[in-house]
This record gives sequence, structure tokens and C-alpha cells, in this order.
Amino acid sequence: MAGVKHIIYDTYNERLHWLIRLRFALIIIVSVLLVLTMFKISLLNFPLENIKTLIILNLSALLINVLLAGYQYYIVEKRHMILDENHFNYISLLHIDFDILYVILLIALTGGLNSRFLFLLIFNIITTTFLISGFRSYFYSMLVLFLLTLTSITFYTVDSFPYINFRIINPLPEMTFISVIYLFAVYISKYVSSKLYDKQEELNILYEEAYSLSITDRLTGLYDQTYFRIAASDAIEIADVNHNTLAIVMLDLDDFKGFNDSNGHLTGSRALQEIAQIIRSSFRKTDILAKYGGDEFIMLMRDIDNEYITPTLRRFQKQLADYDFNPGGEGHHTITASLGISIFPDDGNDISTLMQKADKALYSVKDGGKNGLMLYKDIEK
Repeated sequence: MAGVKHIIYDTYNERLHWLIRLRFALIIIVSVLLVLTMFKISLLNFPLENIKTLIILNLSALLINVLLAGYQYYIVEKRHMILDENHFNYISLLHIDFDILYVILLIALTGGLNSRFLFLLIFNIITTTFLISGFRSYFYSMLVLFLLTLTSITFYTVDSFPYINFRIINPLPEMTFISVIYLFAVYISKYVSSKLYDKQEELNILYEEAYSLSITDRLTGLYDQTYFRIAASDAIEIADVNHNTLAIVMLDLDDFKGFNDSNGHLTGSRALQEIAQIIRSSFRKTDILAKYGGDEFIMLMRDIDNEYITPTLRRFQKQLADYDFNPGGEGHHTITASLGISIFPDDGNDISTLMQKADKALYSVKDGGKNGLMLYKDIEK
């Protein structure tokens, strides 16, 4: 269900927002420290010949962070896309790769293992375990250690084979100690993160169940009228942005009171459940299906071309009319339905207007003999 997906995956969007804001703060703080160092204030204690490279690095990092923030805002706020797990994992890897590259270059240019920015390895640990799960977080941890090791090595050319030699700047015991501390911090962060993740999943499941009960009709399992209006309004906004067509379908069962009187209310309730199942099988999973009243239903058909609306609904009507709702019993066995349809954007640009016009088309069908369908635009023809 769309609403439940929003509940589960809104946490993904919040995580990325948190990381982007944290990174903005980090880059600004580092930039201020670099500016102070340019004015001969001894804060960072690194070779000043790297100051221009560091300033370019920070400006580049700031620009990339703005682009990442803009991309997230575009897909979530403008395109109204839900960040599902696969999409979130893809974007997370982009953020993590960027952070690792930024922090490692910052450390390398400010003294390697002696850098005052060495503590930013903790930043990498927190963000990596916060965004991704499983063995990928350990892979990225080993990648950070490998890149950190490279910052401790200088390369220079010689005239004889192998023509390139290298020299380790930092002593091996110091490098080993930092590696052990780093891996221990990764393990602790991963353990805490996994426990928090498990608890969050439990809360998501409980919230999903409670939310699902609050927005569905108890008898049929379809959405209720209140949620339909909310979900349909969101769908109209998305369709407006993407220039798509929607159809609102009002459905009223013909002479359902007679079916109830003939077969009893238990059979009538069972028939409503079976009708709901026929509706589910006749419409797409992306469509919004709801119980509107006692024997009324309402549907929103997403992204559908005008020429497909009538044939699709006629097939549904035939499937409904051919179904035996009282097998082996006496009394009524069949149920038919009248349908009224309004189209977005032709018939209106808000859910209230579209529902009113679909309802008017429905009652035009009722007045004309029932068991039919009509588009609002055809009423005056």
C-alpha cells in the first residue's frame, strides 16, 4: 500500500537529510580552520604548501554536497518518488564514496597519521554503519584502512630498476595501533547500529499493521473513503507534474437491497467481499481501490489513456455480472453495477470536483436503466 510504503521509507529520506546537513557543517568547519591557518594562526600544523589544494578540495566538496542535496530534493519533492530500499542503497553508496574520498584526501594533505583531522575516521564509521547494512559496511571499512595506509607512503623515482621506490612515513606500530582501534570502533558502531535497526524494523511492522487497520474497510479490506481522498489528492498532484491522465470511477451495485432481502445479510456481506476481490483482480496494483459506502465503491485509475478506460471497465462489468454470488442457494445469484467516470485533467483538477462529476455520471446511468457506464463528458451528448 502506498501509505504504508511512505511510512517505512520516509526514514530513508530522513537519514540522507541528516547526512547532508552533517556534511555541510563539517565542510564549513574545516573551511574556517583552513582560512585561519592561512592567516598564520597555528591550528592544524601541516605543510602550508598544500593550503591551495585543500581550499580547492573543500570548495569541490561543498559543490558536490549541494548537488547531492539538490538531487534528493528533486526526486522526493518534485517527482514525488518514494525512496525504496534499492534506490536508497544506490544513493547511500554515492554519499559514502564521496565522504571516504573527501576525508582521506583531507587527512593525506594535512599530515597523514599525524593529521589533526584523523578523528574524522569516526565520521566515516558513523555514516557508513548508519546508511548501509550487512558486509558492505565492513568492505568500506577495509577500504578506508587501505587508503589510510596509502597516505603513509611516499613514492619517488630512481634511475635504476624498479625505477620507483617508496618510503613509509609513519612507523608500523603506530599504523597497526590505529588500525586496531579503527576496526574495534567499526565493530562497536555496527553492533549498536544493527540493534537500533532491528528495533526500528519491529516498530515499522507494528506501525504498518496499525496504520493498515486505520485506513481500510474492515469487511472488504479495501481502503476507506477518508484515505481514498488523501491518496487520490496525492496521485492528482503527481499526475499534474508528469502530465498524466487519471480516471475516477464511482461504482454503485444495482438493486443490492433486493439481493440482501432475498439471500440474507450474511450472504450479502460475503458478496461484498467477493466483489472487492473481483475489483482487485480487475484493476492494477497501482490503482487506488476503496469502499465508498454501503454498496458503493470508488476507484482511481492511474496513468491510463482515454481509449482504454471504457474497455477496461466493461470487462470488469462482465466479470461481475457472470459471477455466481449465491451458489447452490435460492434467490438472487447475480449482481450488476453502474459506473460513472470522470477524467483528470479534462473534468477537473481536484478530487472533490472529480468525485462530484463521477457521481453525476453514475446517477445518469441509474436513471437510464442501470448496469451501464458513462463518462461525465458524455452526459450532455
